[in-house]
Amino acid sequence: MVPESLSGKAVIDGSLISLELNPEKMNPDYLQAYFESENGTKALNRLSVGMGIKTLSISALERLDVPCPRMEEQKRIAEDYRAACEVFNHVRETLKEAEARRRSVFENHGASS
Repeated sequence: MVPESLSGKAVIDGSLISLELNPEKMNPDYLQAYFESENGTKALNRLSVGMGIKTLSISALERLDVPCPRMEEQKRIAEDYRAACEVFNHVRETLKEAEARRRSVFENHGASS
């Protein structure tokens, strides 16, 4: 999924697939939530081929059966997904700060090697 901030700026090469969704039929955040869910990941893995680096062909992607509830339900799932992403991103930033602090404790107390 290309973030909104990169829309129109991303270069899609031969190793990437670009999907354009009809926003009246499929909420993009809902689709991303599905792809990142356990069921979506399993479905994508079943369709992927390759030993080292797995690839997914357009024809395989076309065979993917994505559950498509009513738009209201997609929006509720998308909102929950975005909220969960915000929490995750906040925790990730907090962990980065804690890791930097942990690594600098020795130096912050004037100790040197």
